[in-house]
Amino acid sequence: MKIINLLTLLLLFVEFLSVKFCNAQHSGIVEYRLITNLSFNYQTTAVLKIHKKQSHYLVLKSNSLPNELTITSESNNINILAPESKHRPAIYMDFNSKNLFSFVPMFQKNNILYEKLPKIEWQIIDEFKTLNKLNCQKAIGYFRGRTYSVWFSNDIPLPFGPWKLSGLPGLILEAKDDKNQVYFGAFKISFKDNIVIDNFPNEKEAIPLKEFVTETIPIKFKELESLINSKTDRHTTFSLSLPNRYHQEEIIYEWEEN
Repeated sequence: MKIINLLTLLLLFVEFLSVKFCNAQHSGIVEYRLITNLSFNYQTTAVLKIHKKQSHYLVLKSNSLPNELTITSESNNINILAPESKHRPAIYMDFNSKNLFSFVPMFQKNNILYEKLPKIEWQIIDEFKTLNKLNCQKAIGYFRGRTYSVWFSNDIPLPFGPWKLSGLPGLILEAKDDKNQVYFGAFKISFKDNIVIDNFPNEKEAIPLKEFVTETIPIKFKELESLINSKTDRHTTFSLSLPNRYHQEEIIYEWEEN
């Protein structure tokens, strides 16, 4: 009788550990090294929090940018390097509702943008390597003007990754674009069953991505141009151009390609 009870307790304990491990595999924190070489070289750390079917990706503040506004002049050209915004870029993903929300620091505030979860057509390649002691497989996918080569791990069967890169059968640990301008590399992974993703946005408080790109940004730049001209000599006229897309992560959008 005692042997049967011990066996039952052992089975229950193994089941308990399995449930705990399973839950932990669906909740965790991944820290990435983020390196971009767009309009300037930028290096920092980004943190991805995962809880079941939701994620929160946050870019931390970097020490590679100045704290104060600097202006340099060469002949008739003026280059302005602004201090890093106190607002932090962030991405919220929800695989249940297929929604994605972006926090974009621009125009002295953190704009909340809404779009449906992008569908990246990944091509899984028969190439393998080990990252952070995890078996990884290669995949290639095109997303908004850039082709990304990524390494994902089936050992962690979660569809998440850094930034907006997602949709593979395993967690993306490393990614870089074909222009060598964007790089993500995971260096720390912690599984926890008490992860909480707070303040998940909703559509009512967000601007649709297309509206922000095609309407809000041009209007704000025109307003800024008018403000600058109102404070300068009447014989001098400044003209502002929209940001060069090549110096951004997203070069071209779906509605522009169709």
